[in-house]
Amino acid sequence: MPDLKRIIVVDTGDRGPDATVSAELAELGIMSVTLSLEAAAEVIGTLPEPDAVLLHLPDEAGPAIRADFAAFADELEASNPTLPVIIIDGAADQIVGGHISFLQGQISAASVAKPPRI
Repeated sequence: MPDLKRIIVVDTGDRGPDATVSAELAELGIMSVTLSLEAAAEVIGTLPEPDAVLLHLPDEAGPAIRADFAAFADELEASNPTLPVIIIDGAADQIVGGHISFLQGQISAASVAKPPRI
């Protein structure tokens, strides 16, 4: 598994039994913290630098929510261009283990693209 071991998951704050991204990351050996979009900007600044930020859009996300997540992704990328920002759609929440393959590919790609820590 790649060097990315600390990921912040940002979602809408509505976490049901099908919101399993953190559990799936744990299966990959990756520690994560889950934050709501409203709290993310403030809290991210107080945490040690993560290896990546994963934006988890709910399946039923309308245009306004998608725009909020896109704006947040733009802010993250502007303030820290080396921080991988990964966006996943909640449609995979309906499938048990639905994120694992996607996350493995995205996290592997992000770890290769990210410069090494000094």
